Amino acid sequence: MSRLRVGYVAAPVLGVLWTMTMAVCAAVGLAFASGAAATPGFLPAAIVGAAAGLTVVFAPGNWFEGNLGKAVLALASAILTSVLRFGQPFGMPLEEASATQVAALAIYAAAVAWPLCGILKGYAWNERDRHMFEHAVIRFLTCFGYVVFTALVAIPFYVMVMTSLKSQQALLANPLDFGLDFEKGWDLFRSYEELFR
Repeated sequence: MSRLRVGYVAAPVLGVLWTMTMAVCAAVGLAFASGAAATPGFLPAAIVGAAAGLTVVFAPGNWFEGNLGKAVLALASAILTSVLRFGQPFGMPLEEASATQVAALAIYAAAVAWPLCGILKGYAWNERDRHMFEHAVIRFLTCFGYVVFTALVAIPFYVMVMTSLKSQQALLANPLDFGLDFEKGWDLFRSYEELFR
């Protein structure tokens, strides 16, 4: 168990767990936004997470605790994710909703980098201290809890609002498409108009 506490072992493990969590969140968000089937790719998420975790613990001093360091880590994570397009973190081709997917990649990179810097804050590559290890695990579990709680609360409300703004024909045609067609203008609120009349 003491080998797991070493920084160069614990950081990649926590990084992999965090990026897999963010890959699931990004795939769910992408599926809701585009209506296309998006599945999380765990292999590229694991590679990105291990690389990001090692980058944070091997960084000199407290460099990644500043905003500049976090931005550089987010950019490096985005570039690494883009390079790994063969096993992208979202299981849908780039041709389908490419603008949405590029936005999801950018959000994914930031959602991996910033919290991971906070989770591994103060952890050195050769750190064996039990207190630092437990502190990093508790920060990971706290962030994971926030993500799960937010998803459990926000997703039902999002689905409820989006289905209320769609016609029954549109819902029957593609029940997973929660995107809105803003070209309809005020016709989006037609169901509310019928309800109040």
